[in-house]
Amino acid sequence: MERIFEFLFKYPPLFFEQGDFTFGAPRSVRLWLIIAGLLGAATVASYTIARGKSTVTDRGVMAGLRVLLLAVIIVCLLQPSLILSTVVPQQNFVGILIDDSQSMLLADENGEPRNSFINKEFASDESELLEQLSDRFSLRFFRFSDVAGRIDSPSELAYEGTHTNLSRALDVAREELSGVPLSGLVMITDGADNDNQPLAESLVPLQAAGVPVFTVGLGEESITPDIELGRIEMPRAVLEGSSLTVDVIITQTGFESSTVPLIVEDELQIIAEETVELGPDGEPVVARIYFELEGVGPRRVSFRIPPQPG
Repeated sequence: MERIFEFLFKYPPLFFEQGDFTFGAPRSVRLWLIIAGLLGAATVASYTIARGKSTVTDRGVMAGLRVLLLAVIIVCLLQPSLILSTVVPQQNFVGILIDDSQSMLLADENGEPRNSFINKEFASDESELLEQLSDRFSLRFFRFSDVAGRIDSPSELAYEGTHTNLSRALDVAREELSGVPLSGLVMITDGADNDNQPLAESLVPLQAAGVPVFTVGLGEESITPDIELGRIEMPRAVLEGSSLTVDVIITQTGFESSTVPLIVEDELQIIAEETVELGPDGEPVVARIYFELEGVGPRRVSFRIPPQPG
């Protein structure tokens, strides 16, 4: 079917899906051709009511063929054309955003740190991937962790960031490359976004501009053993001297049916500690802990589980 379509319309269907179909004739010419076509079609259609030896069916078939021929001629005179966008080598830009957080130095099961992929594919002169990308695009590198910024080369990465802010990285790259033809952004990271800024707010301007974002995930999808403190439900304001009841959701893998201490700290002072019995792997447990806050004013309360063996 595709070969028949290509024979009739010169190009395969994929070209029509990706391109913009338009007519090259001036607007005034298009208007007159459409009017002439309608008048011609009406004239040809009137043949069906003419009297003669032929039947109505015969006259209808002949009129239909003439109308079809007239339509083909008019379409050809309208100069139909298909506009396709293509990448001009070295004139389009690609932004490469690389995670610069400390977790990129962690070793996976194969014993290699996660940043070994960066060193091999983007910091080495022998990288085939970097060579192929450089042949087609002008590359711009960015580092991101808790902050984001432009770098000249991946060799400048220090992997000292304390957390990952994907939204900030996308915003910085979009602002830096706003004045150039941008073909896409490539984000290389080993973890999820752990900042409060909604990621969708940073993706909307890129989608509106037609800029795709490609993600490359590094490291294992899950770490075993691992313990995670999830949602913590705590009031924003309390009365002085009142007791607080806080629910903490704990998820773990590799510590099934074991017990761990949950510690609450007010700045650097431990104000509560509770022993929590964990459930099956992957099943969240709600830990309830009670404590009091002394004094008045804003406080910074943190919850943590000490490192466990394994």
